[in-house]
Amino acid sequence: MEELKKEIERLISEKKLIQEKYKRKNNLLLSIDEIIASKEKSAKIAKEKRNIANRNIANKDILKKDDPLTKPSKILKKSESYITKKKLIDQLRAAKVAHKRQMAFIQILVNTGNFHDVKATYPINYTTCDFGKWLYSEGLMLASLKEYETIELVHQKIHDYYLKIYNLYKTKITGTLLNSKKKQLVERDKKCNLLWAILKKQSTDFFDYILALEITIKNFSEQEIDALNVV
Repeated sequence: MEELKKEIERLISEKKLIQEKYKRKNNLLLSIDEIIASKEKSAKIAKEKRNIANRNIANKDILKKDDPLTKPSKILKKSESYITKKKLIDQLRAAKVAHKRQMAFIQILVNTGNFHDVKATYPINYTTCDFGKWLYSEGLMLASLKEYETIELVHQKIHDYYLKIYNLYKTKITGTLLNSKKKQLVERDKKCNLLWAILKKQSTDFFDYILALEITIKNFSEQEIDALNVV
């Protein structure tokens, strides 16, 4: 009787392990599908916005001073709607500050390792964060610049890495007979620290590219600024 009881307990335990295994697998598949769908939608939106911007600034490189044949058909009057060199740089710096705030938040999450205490919010899309909003609105007038393209790609990667860190901390960890909770927490923290190290490197490069873009803007001529304001 005692052996039968132990055998029943063993079968019940194995059943729970199998159920937990398939549960994690299904959750992972669902998470991957959501990420893919979100990235495809974001890429489509970003592409449409950049196409619009490229059409608006197609005449920038051929603009010549006092040549009526090469002047844009319409330039915004130098009022509040006119984007000056200073205003463009101020917008870029404000967007940069917004990104620094987000990086500080991610660092707190990684340092504490406590998803609930930090009250981590779901990683918003790279087109709708504060920097993304600028990049795909006022910043779109710079879409033809190589610095813009580089910043756009690195910014997307930063969001991808944060999403991975977020998902690792959000996933609830429960110990099993074969894989204790303590061991799983250690493995998770190792993965998160590795992702954070990569993300920090990406962010450092990101700020270097922003500085390069700011220098390019400072070197714009008055005619080039006018070309950016073509509507």
